[in-house]
Amino acid sequence: MNETPAVPPSPEVEGSLNEQISHRRRILAVLDAMKDGRALLSARIENQRGYFNTTLLKIDAEKGYVFLDELAPADGHEKIAVGQTLHLYGFYNNLPAHFAIEVIHVGEHEGIAFYAGPLPKLIHYQQKRAHFRAYVGLGKELKVRLRKGDGAQISGRLQDISLGGFGALMPADSVFEDLEIVEVEALELPDHHAIACSAEIRHSHPTQGRVHIGARFTQLAPQAERQLLQAIVELEREQLRKQSRD
Repeated sequence: MNETPAVPPSPEVEGSLNEQISHRRRILAVLDAMKDGRALLSARIENQRGYFNTTLLKIDAEKGYVFLDELAPADGHEKIAVGQTLHLYGFYNNLPAHFAIEVIHVGEHEGIAFYAGPLPKLIHYQQKRAHFRAYVGLGKELKVRLRKGDGAQISGRLQDISLGGFGALMPADSVFEDLEIVEVEALELPDHHAIACSAEIRHSHPTQGRVHIGARFTQLAPQAERQLLQAIVELEREQLRKQSRD
């Protein structure tokens, strides 16, 4: 199974999935893309708490069935039964999507459980690219190092991040101009990797002995965008785990 973590959207994100795919051919195209891309889905059993990981194993377009891999962790499989509805969350073209499947069969193949259900009648998704913001927890120190146009280097702490940009806390004596272009020499991600790119300062203001900046990415390579997406998912997953403990 793909190791990239799946995560359900926050209520704000889920509420913004106001576009619908209802045409059968388009639904099949989306599901096939998720299956071929080995997209990891986050699954929630209706009327139950908790989220589990699964993937699409097979799409039977002729008979109109969808087959899902065994839920992980294992306690998810123990909770599922025929007649229940699985709500599934994932990404299609890097945009969040949601659909539901009624489980009509629970089977096993080579020691691994699977679930079958009819094709969903609707897929909800965000049609336009949305920059969902993930926040960096206080216990996690992710650094960002910027180089200004005059060559000065300034390092600070990453506070939030999205596919569109980031927020950071910089030293109190930092000076930034709105619309100033800076080089992001290193922006640390939760997986200990760092990306480099260019960014435009959108705003800056003093706060609690620091300077908070908001920046928009201006040049972001496809590989860096994929790394960012994975980082955002991981940060949201950590926040969900924290909320469940609280």
